[in-house]
Amino acid sequence: MKMVKCSVVCVAALVMCLPMANAQISETSNPAAAITSSTCSGTDGQGGVTDTVTFAQAGTIDDVNISVDIDHTWRSDLQMSVVYNSVRTLLGADQGGFPQENYYALFDDDAAALCSDATQCGSGSSICDSSANRATCQPDESLDTNYATLGSTLGAWTLEVCDDASGDEGTLQSWTVTLDGTGLPVELMTFSVE
Repeated sequence: MKMVKCSVVCVAALVMCLPMANAQISETSNPAAAITSSTCSGTDGQGGVTDTVTFAQAGTIDDVNISVDIDHTWRSDLQMSVVYNSVRTLLGADQGGFPQENYYALFDDDAAALCSDATQCGSGSSICDSSANRATCQPDESLDTNYATLGSTLGAWTLEVCDDASGDEGTLQSWTVTLDGTGLPVELMTFSVE
């Protein structure tokens, strides 16, 4: 019994002395929601499909990445934004009149180019058309700048996607919010000492 108490005290002391580690958590939604044509009510993604993922955890956000899987017959008609803690961030909007299909992208502030760039999902690009050909690119507005300074309750994140022209439609297949930060839950490994 004495040995068990000592082990518990030693483990507790070790955990208390460890620095707060960075961790990563994600939430994914698979709404398969229809995106109908001419649904935008502005230039920031409002007026079409909305879908929400919710984090139950708390922590401090250092980095935000968002991925989208959208099947659509005219990619440049799409406008997308994400809303967290009443702050809206434009991911991408009305990227010219090019006829490429679908929008499969990971929005990451650390990427080399904007998603609207021709080397990514922009004019004439064949990248971004499937999950096997996903673009990793910067959103129109910075996710990290807008969200890294907001509170410690991670809560609800809402994606808004609309189509700003007539004649083309699609489906929001899925989307994921990935957060890196401190104070987020870390999966601990269990072990025994004999």
